Amino acid sequence: MQKLELFDETFDPYRIESYQLSVQASLNGFSFCVMDVVRNQYIALVSIPFDFPVNNTEEWPDRLQDVVNAYPWLSGEFKKVLFCYESPANTIVPKAFFEPDEAQQLLKTIHPIDTLDEIWYNDFQNDLVSIFSIPSTLITNWLKIQKRTKAYAFAHPALCFHQLSSDSRGCATITLTLSSKFSVVIVSEASKLQHCGSFEAQTSEDIVYHLMNIAQSLKIPTNSTDIKLLGDISPWENLELLIGRFFHSGKQASTLDQNHFSYLLQKYKGKYANLFNLTLCE
Repeated sequence: MQKLELFDETFDPYRIESYQLSVQASLNGFSFCVMDVVRNQYIALVSIPFDFPVNNTEEWPDRLQDVVNAYPWLSGEFKKVLFCYESPANTIVPKAFFEPDEAQQLLKTIHPIDTLDEIWYNDFQNDLVSIFSIPSTLITNWLKIQKRTKAYAFAHPALCFHQLSSDSRGCATITLTLSSKFSVVIVSEASKLQHCGSFEAQTSEDIVYHLMNIAQSLKIPTNSTDIKLLGDISPWENLELLIGRFFHSGKQASTLDQNHFSYLLQKYKGKYANLFNLTLCE
């Protein structure tokens, strides 16, 4: 995880009531960006790698306090606060079959859940519900800092990006979101969601293998299907080239240009796409 601290010259810690804060936490670090709501422009991006990964959920209060000590204005009253936790523990279910009391059991059938995890859920579009888990000590202590936070699954920003950018003419569309530990793959055809799941991979070849397997199981014509890549592709050697051998193309994407960016942040739009695309969840 890269250490990064970028602030546009217009950033003012005494004007945060007109700013939106987007946060992404992971076991390896903490990232956040700030958008000036009045100008619809991102003006700050910070990435803080931890000296060592979180090994116990009881460490979260101290980790969060360290971040707030470094940036005291994070505890101020923002116009909006959006939050996600980097985890594959997420599933999408039809709203017609969703019962809140059964959310934990539904998620447990797909992903292991720690006894200290909280189960959260929110709507996706009009007919689906996204269920996800998040460490209780993380979200409880973050809500003490920002009580009006809206939390989303890690895959939710990518889902919104995917659905808003998918081909409505009937062609298949695949979006791949990369993280340090796992990848999320989303597939739709004629704007209808066909698949949303995650897998672990060690190499670029592993990623392509999983993509091919998913495409074949869904009978997706790979030679005419483009794959949009979100996130940091630099650790994955020749990933775009390898995808291009089996699919029509594989190219890094970033946002839907729903927001403007300070010149300092422009080149990081793809790498931190999931963080920036949290605004699409609203």
